[in-house]
Amino acid sequence: MDNLQAIESRYFFRRVFNIINSIERQMFILALFAFFITPADTHAQDEHDEPLDSHRHVLSANPFGLVLLPWYNGEYERRMKPSLSLGISASQWTDNFVATTLAFRYYPSQKVFQGIYVGPRIGIFRTTPPQPPNLTANSDTPLRELTDVQLGLGFEFGYAWLIGSEQNLSISIGSGATRLLGGESTAFPVLRFINLGWAF
Repeated sequence: MDNLQAIESRYFFRRVFNIINSIERQMFILALFAFFITPADTHAQDEHDEPLDSHRHVLSANPFGLVLLPWYNGEYERRMKPSLSLGISASQWTDNFVATTLAFRYYPSQKVFQGIYVGPRIGIFRTTPPQPPNLTANSDTPLRELTDVQLGLGFEFGYAWLIGSEQNLSISIGSGATRLLGGESTAFPVLRFINLGWAF
């Protein structure tokens, strides 16, 4: 039992360390560049096109996944242009699936955060298969070796609303697909089922 607890402890700290591994550091640098450099260049030219109280940020999450399923997610979306936004999100499905993604969304209506949107996604996906029944305290296979970290590319398509007297309440739905690269290439559908958030 002590050996199993030691293996699980090493696995936990390994997962924490994986958050700052080289691939995710590159993702983090990309996010910083996109959020703090690119929007700064576009902000000045948009000031004359949009009213001063125009929303530039949305924070959202899926409350149904939190309540009904062991699925947790959160997302931050930032306005770059009247028709373009950039979002970063994180999600977890039990202990077997963790993802961090970066998404560009194009709004043909020229009203960011509202109407139809479409765009590409790129992310880091960490998958861990369920513990095999024959993995015991005396097993020579550390749990961390079962964890796989892969880069994923995909797209999404959806619809978003801003409602309320000041259009602060954000509601969005969507779907898409992602393909994992490296190792065993896997494609899977992505469902964005009613994210609720706050625009400011």
